[in-house]
Amino acid sequence: MARLKKPINYIEDLCASQDVQTRQIGFLLKRNYRIWTTNLKLHDFEVFLSTIQRHKEKIGLAQFFGKFRAYAFEEYVYRLIKSKIPLPRGFDVFWGEEVQVLLEKDRAYNMEVDISIGRPGKYDSICPTVVVDCKVEIDASRLKTAMASFAILKQFIPDVNCFLVYMKKDVSDIFFQLVCNWIDGAYDISTVKDESKRFIKNLTRVLQKYNRSFI
Repeated sequence: MARLKKPINYIEDLCASQDVQTRQIGFLLKRNYRIWTTNLKLHDFEVFLSTIQRHKEKIGLAQFFGKFRAYAFEEYVYRLIKSKIPLPRGFDVFWGEEVQVLLEKDRAYNMEVDISIGRPGKYDSICPTVVVDCKVEIDASRLKTAMASFAILKQFIPDVNCFLVYMKKDVSDIFFQLVCNWIDGAYDISTVKDESKRFIKNLTRVLQKYNRSFI
């Protein structure tokens, strides 16, 4: 199932608030949202996230605030992939959908992932070629969670390519490198160290292996 609530829905909720200041924040975020979704410039996206951060007290509960930022980053990565990468015939990019991990006669298991690239499978799930985990902030706990998901995917889908993208890293370099040796790539997508071009280049190379005929 796709994300039931997307960043634009959070923004619309703020714009509909009975509180004047909250509505003003919503209108500001709506303008910022329109800018970065149009030009996909990383600086403009970070302005959007900074605005959310600056007004988190008015935006609401920590869970609400955290999901707002997380889903916004997912959307940025989703839009970036859709706009920059030629897809093999029959493939598509999916955001917040379940991927098919196991499908046997008497059992099936799907897993929801942030971004996936692949073909539609049975029972409203995706047969993934690529899975991307998006983290605004990556710490040891979040890194372990991502690795657990990747391990399950690779156990049952050995050919799946697993990528991690993040904006801020709060984990030791040694542990990060050890973990990243087990995945297909990790990329810092922030204005501090923008690796988005390398991410797109490597992702394109992976997809070229699957089908030389692009749509």
